[in-house]
Amino acid sequence: ITADRGSSWTLSNRVTGVDWAENNIVELADGELVMLVRADRTGCLWRSVSKDRGRTWSQLVPTEIPNPGAKFRLFKLKDARIVLIHNPNPSKEGCTATSNRPNRNPLAMWISDDGMASWGYKRILTDFPGSHSYPDGFVDEAEGFVHFAFDYNRHDLIYWGAEIPRNM
Repeated sequence: ITADRGSSWTLSNRVTGVDWAENNIVELADGELVMLVRADRTGCLWRSVSKDRGRTWSQLVPTEIPNPGAKFRLFKLKDARIVLIHNPNPSKEGCTATSNRPNRNPLAMWISDDGMASWGYKRILTDFPGSHSYPDGFVDEAEGFVHFAFDYNRHDLIYWGAEIPRNM
């Protein structure tokens, strides 16, 4: 954490509990920070919360968001909705998976309008054969589309533009 534009830094508490990498953080409408974490070989994303602007974080807990240990991407919209681009991998149920080979297909967009308590909009964006990994991108200024690219089968890059619904 820095208060002087990066001249000095203070560490927050360390969040531990799972093998993980590639977390994403969003600020909710109430100012709470929520970090979702990729957790290898668990079958779901994990969650930690900070109520003090990132100075301290709660212990990681499993979510109900299925994930095969793959990178995901969160976006916060101006109306406070949260967009999640990820591999929901319906073959895994909750946090009970133990597979060492993640199935990174399909690729989906989920949207929450209640601070990530639930995901009222769920849409499969692509499920053509192959591995759809490492989605990353941006939401356009009008917030009509999320634009992103993903790794396809470890050797191609595919661009995707998905319309963000105005009403869920």
